[in-house]
Amino acid sequence: MQDDFLVENVEPEHLFGKRTSGYQELCDERYCLYSNFTYRLYNVSTDADNECRKLNRDGWLLEVYDGNVSSLVDRFISQYYWHLDRRNIPLNMNHFGDWFWLNKVKCNIGDQIPADRVLAYIKRTYDATGQMVLGYFADYFSSSKKAICKIESNANVLHSIIVCRTKFFVADANSCSQWGSWFYKSSCFLLNPYPNTWYQQENECIRQGGDLAVFDDLLLRDFNRTWLNLWGDDGYWVGLSRFNFMWRKAAENCFKICFYEDSAVKFSKWKSGHPDFYEPTSGFCSAISHADGSYWVNNVRCNDNYVIICMTGTVISQNLMVPLVIGWAAFGVLAVISTVFIFLYFKYSRKIKKLSSILMNSPEVSMATTSARQETLPTLEETEPDYNTINLGSANEDNKKRVYQSLNVQV
Repeated sequence: MQDDFLVENVEPEHLFGKRTSGYQELCDERYCLYSNFTYRLYNVSTDADNECRKLNRDGWLLEVYDGNVSSLVDRFISQYYWHLDRRNIPLNMNHFGDWFWLNKVKCNIGDQIPADRVLAYIKRTYDATGQMVLGYFADYFSSSKKAICKIESNANVLHSIIVCRTKFFVADANSCSQWGSWFYKSSCFLLNPYPNTWYQQENECIRQGGDLAVFDDLLLRDFNRTWLNLWGDDGYWVGLSRFNFMWRKAAENCFKICFYEDSAVKFSKWKSGHPDFYEPTSGFCSAISHADGSYWVNNVRCNDNYVIICMTGTVISQNLMVPLVIGWAAFGVLAVISTVFIFLYFKYSRKIKKLSSILMNSPEVSMATTSARQETLPTLEETEPDYNTINLGSANEDNKKRVYQSLNVQV
């Protein structure tokens, strides 16, 4: 691997590039992106991911988990734009059609909804008796509506830290006091009064540290009536959709909380008019379209010509996991051994010293050491025996006298 070089107009401590044999690499604190920029026929579902493993055994096909990863991708494309001119860059994204909340709980809001209405919103209405009811409805992906965000409490701050959201709002009863907010069961529900598409509203909720609201466990009686009155007659996007996108690698490795994100595609950068649900989804994949300003499209064929970008984690690389585990294990064993040694030393040191003293005062040893002891003769107060702490075993009076005489103490 050759020497590092800094990318222009980027802080050196946050972003750096590397020239390697066979591919170019660009990294930030969490991930490295790399590519050999070969433009050829790939099958996104199989060939592209295998190519990433050939270049770097820890790597996988590009997945854009949040705005920070998206910024790294934009910098990578800008840095190597001459290799990517008007090329499509596949995303390691899967999709399936069924009604699911963002927390992966299945939901059915009706069987008579047209196939092209795939995103859900909640609305306050009234039944025939004039009683307030809440209903879920579906609309087109291009529709603009207000939204409800859900931000978790302090108990879930760790998740926000893990996914490295640079700005996040932590919900508690005091901070959840802005207009249109409602604090319930350790979560803060916020009304966003500015209409936008479902995907843009989800990006805004992520920016605040949450997601579009999930109401899978809330009944009408649970809602605060004062808060409901703020809704008016408008509909609000919620975190419920029928056309769900998932990151393949994150779904396979969600147990590795060191750097893999939640598998649901939440942050997005769709081109206007996308996702395109009018086209048949079978055989089509999602990609970054460099010809369209590096926005996402979902109507490219899975089996087509691409330039692939791969990624790998820099927080805890799999290459480093084994030596790290071995190193920490060795450190742990040494620490245990040292602790046991110190414990035994302090527990038995007095007994060892007393036993040594008795042995040294035996007739054979005392004659050889008498002259040395006389040079450093202790005072009576320092050598007065303590029958409570000195263990003489079954010694009789003669034994006691011999011990004391070896210390030059009169008895």
